Amino acid sequence: MRIGLEPVFILAICLLSAHCTGPPVPMPEPDEESPPSVGLVVLDPSGVQLGGIEVAEVETAIIPEILSVAGRIGVNENQTVRVGTIVDGRVSRVLRNVGDKVMKGERLANLASPEVDDTRAQYAKAHTELEHCKAELTYREHLRDRAERLYDLKAGSLVELQAAEAEVHQYEIKAKIAQTEVGRLEERLEHLGLTVEGALEEYTEEHGVKSGEYEELESVPVVAPVEGTILERNVSQGTVVSPSDDLFVISDLTTLWVHAEVPETYLAALRTGQNAGVVVEAYPDRIFPSRLAYIGHVMNPATRTIQVRCEAGNAGLLLRPEMYATVIFELGGGAEAVFVPRESIQNVDGKTVVFVQEGGSEFRLREVKLGRTSESRVIIEAGLMVGEKVATKGSFLLKSEMLKGQLAEE
Repeated sequence: MRIGLEPVFILAICLLSAHCTGPPVPMPEPDEESPPSVGLVVLDPSGVQLGGIEVAEVETAIIPEILSVAGRIGVNENQTVRVGTIVDGRVSRVLRNVGDKVMKGERLANLASPEVDDTRAQYAKAHTELEHCKAELTYREHLRDRAERLYDLKAGSLVELQAAEAEVHQYEIKAKIAQTEVGRLEERLEHLGLTVEGALEEYTEEHGVKSGEYEELESVPVVAPVEGTILERNVSQGTVVSPSDDLFVISDLTTLWVHAEVPETYLAALRTGQNAGVVVEAYPDRIFPSRLAYIGHVMNPATRTIQVRCEAGNAGLLLRPEMYATVIFELGGGAEAVFVPRESIQNVDGKTVVFVQEGGSEFRLREVKLGRTSESRVIIEAGLMVGEKVATKGSFLLKSEMLKGQLAEE
């Protein structure tokens, strides 16, 4: 694990208003005075206003010390699911692909399973048995009522009445057992994502049914249990699957985990919940806010580092799992540094420059050495002094005017 970053690399990527670990940068000295005409841009007094040129004073601030470590982006395992099936079957249709965004409950694929056929047939049989038991119970209740009337009229014996009541009780129990079986099979079909629709017609039709007539009702749906993006699709049409197989992997990528290792010497400066920044090579000028969610409990004996995990926001889905990243933590303390607004920095002939105001409408090109940057300001390590004024908004116009003057001279 690489600890820290080279200053040049930090220049491009660190977007925190913070200082890297190390000694404070000395106050910069101004460059030697340039000849009167070198890099001087003189505008008409009204041109400053018309061009929207604004100036800002070079200032100092205490920049916190930071620690930067290498990391790797992964999915948020708390928001990642592996979608399987609860029955053995064969994939009859795949409805979604890798990269698709799906909603909770959305169907991903259909399965054909013999277990569904068996369950629906058992349901039809249990339902028929229930109807038979109900009919028998009604008949036995009629016989009991008749035996009771005869007994009241002294035309029947008590033994006959008791036998009739016993038969009623017997068929009440049979009807309850049949009802329980019907309910169990209904729940089983519901658990598979199916209904009992068509089951009675399919298995009690005297003249049989057409091939495939009930296929749609018998297809087990594979649905997304959460909203997210499909990261893996492990099946195709015709694939035979079992409950132990992962058919799809879905993850909500709006938050990601960033794994890193921190040297033992910095452990006391870290705490769960503190803010951190994540920078990746794909977007070197952008910081992704994150939060330190976990600090490991076991030290790596070989590197003397400890595993940490941050949770990074990824609302725009710019970050990708398995990207390498730089994780930046503020450690407190810090040193005084000179800074200017970021929009004042321009590039001329491969050099980093600013335009220093020498008069109301006169600006001189000044090469500077940059430190780290944030989204709004840049640390200046050399080239400017506190109190000088530099062009901010509209500095690109000054660059254009200077280049046009150079072309005219040629």
